Amino acid sequence: MTDALAQRLVHLLEASAPVDRERRQQLSDLYLVHWQGLCGYVRAQFGPGPPEPEDVAQSAFMRFAATDPAHVQNPRAFLYATARNLVIDHHRREQRVGAHEQAEQSAADRVYELSPENVLLQAERFRILAQALERMSLKRRRLVLLNRFEGLSYAEIGKQFGMSAENVRKHIERTLAECLRALRE
Repeated sequence: MTDALAQRLVHLLEASAPVDRERRQQLSDLYLVHWQGLCGYVRAQFGPGPPEPEDVAQSAFMRFAATDPAHVQNPRAFLYATARNLVIDHHRREQRVGAHEQAEQSAADRVYELSPENVLLQAERFRILAQALERMSLKRRRLVLLNRFEGLSYAEIGKQFGMSAENVRKHIERTLAECLRALRE
């Protein structure tokens, strides 16, 4: 590991805040001692990327440099834990994005062509659901409508009706199960 990489870190830090001479030397020394090991750890634990092990290590050093040195008892442990967390966070973000894209694709796949047959089928489903809801008590019907159409949480609905959030959830689940059963019949 060359001193040029350590200097690059110090330069990046100084762009955001001035770094005193002692802190600069501490960061350079730490960078030289742990850079290769940290990159190797990330590569061994999580593979070659993405994210790139070198990018993760750089970010871990940047986070270390941004912390008060008095709050870090073991810089090596801090760097390795930070690198691990950065990779885990990256993978979680990727999963959320992937799940969102999948949901969008599923929704797009479910969109029906506007044909007379599909319009009639949707109208029939709506009629069946409306009849199922009409057969239910006013209270259960209001619980579902407040949750599904007004967007209120179980706790918010519970406050309005003097019920626990758990009790509201059970009523809504039963109501939805009855609606599904009506559709299936």
